[in-house]
Amino acid sequence: METIIRCRFFNVFQYDLEEKFLADMHRKGYVFEEISFPTIYTFSKRSPEEMTYKLEFNRKIDDQANYIQLMKDYGWEYVGTFLEYSYFRRSKDDQQSEDFYTDKESQLDHLNKILWKRFIPICLYVIFYLLVLSDLDPESHFTLALFNIFDSIFWIYLIILVFLIFDYFRLKRKFTGDVDHDQQK
Repeated sequence: METIIRCRFFNVFQYDLEEKFLADMHRKGYVFEEISFPTIYTFSKRSPEEMTYKLEFNRKIDDQANYIQLMKDYGWEYVGTFLEYSYFRRSKDDQQSEDFYTDKESQLDHLNKILWKRFIPICLYVIFYLLVLSDLDPESHFTLALFNIFDSIFWIYLIILVFLIFDYFRLKRKFTGDVDHDQQK
């Protein structure tokens, strides 16, 4: 079976764009098999088909097998899990809902869970920075080096966080219906 590899980057709030990418590839006859790094997707060549892909943000699930079976009972095929997302797909011919969350409140709750998971590391970092590094001798070469390293990490993470927040609000507008329909396409 012929396989191809495509490189694409999607952040955690671009899961809708990732779902569209996977569905577009399937429509072209390339079936998503796995993601082996945050940017490397493997596809196998098969006949083109209209499919819906959904990514479910992983939450603590005590019984993963029952959860996957539940999704299968609703018509979703489990493809796999990578980092924080489980990948599911099903035929567009299926008459059931194309989304896991059918009401705005559930969609926004799901989105907020992802947001807070991203804020926890920066909050912990700031606490560490303020409590631990502020007590070190500011004249020490070690302390200065540590400050430089942690400052660099802080600013990089903050820039990434700003981009994530933009995508968060893009999705929030989409879920609340405040998005121009031309932008969604």
